[in-house]
Amino acid sequence: LARGLDPAVLVAAATVFPARRFRLRGKGAIAVGADADLVLADLAADEAITADRMLQRHPITPFAGRRTRVRVARTILRGATVALDGQLAGPPLGRLVTI
Repeated sequence: LARGLDPAVLVAAATVFPARRFRLRGKGAIAVGADADLVLADLAADEAITADRMLQRHPITPFAGRRTRVRVARTILRGATVALDGQLAGPPLGRLVTI
């Protein structure tokens, strides 16, 4: 990566470490018995971020116009593809969590 970060350390910082810290069973690893929640990324992308391509409820983003070299190609939740190439693919599978 451009800033000298080892991709394996970056992935662990975003997945394994938080799962351990918050004691989330079935999260943070690709293993038998773990949730099949995955994001497949295109590391060779070069495109501008636009608000209309963001899959979120809020209509604007502070990142609009910035260029990125990574693009989410596919999002898999509990083994089912929920987004593919920037488009929703199938019914939402998330659950509302209240505190």
